[in-house]
Amino acid sequence: MLTCLQIENIAVIEKTEALLSEGFIVLTGQTGAGKTLLIDSLQMILGERVSKEVIRSGCDKAMVSALFSVKESYNAVSVFCDDNGIDFDGEIIVRREIYTDGRSRAFINGNMVTLSALKQLGCLLVNIHGQHDNHALMRSLSHCFFLDQYAKNDKELSAYKTAYNEYLSVRSMLDKLKKNTEKKEEALELLRYEIDEIESIAPEEGEEDALKSERKALQNFEKIRSALENVCEILAKDNGADDLTREIKKVLSGIASFGTEYEELYNSAEMAYDAVASLSVLVRNTLANLEYNRENLDRIEDRLDKISRLKRKYGYDVKDIIQYLENAKKQLSQMESAEVEEARLCEKLLLKEKEILLFGEALTVTRQKAAEDLEKAITEQLESLDMPNAEFCVAIEPCAPFENGCEHIEFLISANPGQDLRPISKAASGGELSRIMLSIKTVLASCDSVETLVFDEIDSGVSGATAEKIAKKMKEISLDKQVISVTHLAQIAAYADEHLLIDKINDGENTHTTVKTITGEDRVREIARIIGGEKLVPSYMESARELIAGAKI
Repeated sequence: MLTCLQIENIAVIEKTEALLSEGFIVLTGQTGAGKTLLIDSLQMILGERVSKEVIRSGCDKAMVSALFSVKESYNAVSVFCDDNGIDFDGEIIVRREIYTDGRSRAFINGNMVTLSALKQLGCLLVNIHGQHDNHALMRSLSHCFFLDQYAKNDKELSAYKTAYNEYLSVRSMLDKLKKNTEKKEEALELLRYEIDEIESIAPEEGEEDALKSERKALQNFEKIRSALENVCEILAKDNGADDLTREIKKVLSGIASFGTEYEELYNSAEMAYDAVASLSVLVRNTLANLEYNRENLDRIEDRLDKISRLKRKYGYDVKDIIQYLENAKKQLSQMESAEVEEARLCEKLLLKEKEILLFGEALTVTRQKAAEDLEKAITEQLESLDMPNAEFCVAIEPCAPFENGCEHIEFLISANPGQDLRPISKAASGGELSRIMLSIKTVLASCDSVETLVFDEIDSGVSGATAEKIAKKMKEISLDKQVISVTHLAQIAAYADEHLLIDKINDGENTHTTVKTITGEDRVREIARIIGGEKLVPSYMESARELIAGAKI
């Protein structure tokens, strides 16, 4: 349960501390004193998002801290702490800091945690019901949530939602695949064209350089032939290179035996002679084989032109073109296999649909079983809240599978004899909504491990005897839970085990909000103020005493 709440620099609250006990606690005070700020501050430490605008003017940050005493039997908090590496010895201290630059920090037992973790813990510690929850009661989706809470079907609901989300994932992939069918055909056609174009030319690495060299030779045929013929003439004429190297070789042969250096000269002359002879043979053979072929030149030009066109479309060089071809073939193979993938996804979708129906059926069974008991329990609670003729019904209608199951769930009510059962959103008044919600909270509290329930002006729209019955109901709940209620009704305040007064003080320069426990005559005066206003006439004081004295269940 919540034992202490400290607030600093939240709106008109400069610094205050509320100490809370077990049982039924009420918070009262004049309009604008800051009752709502206490609830908002509590929601901050439970992980709700908050704007930096809540920070008191002139301050750098705001802080809210709370101390919870947790029963050893409440295992969920212990498991949460173990999972998050937080020391836990039966007490939880939560602190939340908000800064003017928009930053926010949260701590659990001194460990900094994320807002998500704080919210997860908050759901285990406190259940807050405000006036906005009455509006939630007008939405059928909330009815499904309430029924599932009562049914305690977390296992079945989780299994169904997992199957449903998997179904959505497969359907999304299949829809995307089908949506791209037209574009896929265009892409396939283009890929096949590109692959055919490259493969029909089939360029090879190094081929382009070889073709350019061959083309250059053909383009300079006459110049090459003339040069070769000239060399042949030079080698063949008298006193040409052949004769000269032969004569030099002959002269040096006569002195080769006179020393090593002369032998080397002779060897060089012999090599020169052999080289000239080889050159002569090579030039003559080259000249003899030299042939100009115009068709061959045209073929080379055509081939180079085709390779050039491929380069303009598919890459900087032939290597890039070959790489593009490989990638295109791979992409084509993947796209052509999409038809196989589509068939596979269709088959998988059918399996997921069967899973949804299977898990949905198991979920439906838990809801149908719980619905009858919930109807009886809430009807009994409504009877004790001055709605003795109310008839409450949980309508379960089969529907197409969606995220919450395979049925539409809606709470129906008939507030008076002779009236047909109708949706709560159409049949309940404001005061009846409050009593219906309190009935639901009362029933759910019996199957909920959360130790602290907070009711923020749940008495809206009721008065008189009905208000007293609501007070008795909250008092009854407080026998097992800590109940904290913000109220404007004297009948409810009178039933409190502990009464906290929220007061706003203006010292001429600043406005401060204080929280203090009131007892005795102070409490009588506050309840008298709620009854009749600021003027505490004796009759109001006497009525307050009578209310306190008669507050029994």
